[in-house]
Amino acid sequence: MTGLSQIPLKGYTIVKELGQGGFGTTYLVTSVVNNHRLYALKHFTFPNHEPHKYATAQRLFQREVAILQTLNGHSQIPKFIDYWQEKQESYLVQEFVPGKLLGEELEQGKKSEDYIVNFLTEILEILRFIHRKQIIHRDINPNNIIRRSSDNQFVLIDFGAGAIQKVATATKLTQVQTPPTRIYTPGYAPIEQTQGHPQFNSDIYALGITAIQMLTDIEPQNFQTDMNGEIIWRESAQVSDRLAEILATMVRYDWRNRYQSVDEVLEALRQPTGCNSPTQVLGVANNLNPSQAELGRNQINIILFGLLAGVSAIAILSAAGILPSSRNTKPENQPSSSQSPESSFTISFKTY
Repeated sequence: MTGLSQIPLKGYTIVKELGQGGFGTTYLVTSVVNNHRLYALKHFTFPNHEPHKYATAQRLFQREVAILQTLNGHSQIPKFIDYWQEKQESYLVQEFVPGKLLGEELEQGKKSEDYIVNFLTEILEILRFIHRKQIIHRDINPNNIIRRSSDNQFVLIDFGAGAIQKVATATKLTQVQTPPTRIYTPGYAPIEQTQGHPQFNSDIYALGITAIQMLTDIEPQNFQTDMNGEIIWRESAQVSDRLAEILATMVRYDWRNRYQSVDEVLEALRQPTGCNSPTQVLGVANNLNPSQAELGRNQINIILFGLLAGVSAIAILSAAGILPSSRNTKPENQPSSSQSPESSFTISFKTY
């Protein structure tokens, strides 16, 4: 089937083509029955009509419909409107989101740290919503995020065959990954996802890669890695150690070493800068006011004076014979044992 005129639109009129992907084409359409309101219509095509592969494609489409219906209600996810299937073709209608793709914003160059923190916080809040529904997006990248024109908020789009409910079995996950049904974007997907075993923090990895791309202006396919598979990017970005550590944890090669949930990342982002930092503790000590510093010096002087006085007293008492001594220091004309302590002290003191 080719040509826009051959698409059964069921009350929708095509305005223009919005884009193409691995599963078909998305069009901007108006509703004939709803005051010509604008919608996004996705036309899914599956050129391979082998029975078992077509059945897999159908399951993917039905699953997308179910997922979108589940996610209805979040203001930063396009609302599900309608769907139908006809002659081995599938159609899906969603809310149209006017705005600019994040990929277009990246063409303007590197982004600031404040921009990245706001971006991460906003998308993580959306991910928290979908993860609580036990859904993994599996295709987070700059072309699946729109900056909505009306309020400048980010909107996460394309919960297509890539999105999956975690309740699915590992066997089904592996089967879904089989070509031509590719459900991730190379460079943004972590190793466990490309091997058919996506985790919830696979989405965290993809978001972290997107943020690093925004900081470095380097395409993910061009990232270098070390011997452990970790991405080398820090020297290409102007970013604080705090944010760099958060991003590094988001994109760990081994999913077990990453943040395990969206809440963990949000908590790290919201933690006050320098919290529990040794540098901060030293800074507090150095920021004492003059009166506090003077008090500290006086206390030190008193302690030193006390120690010196104590040492002198011990020396005097030892010389007077009041304290035991390991050496025999008696003078030749030592008084007899009948002398009083006062006489001994007087003689010893004069000798001293």
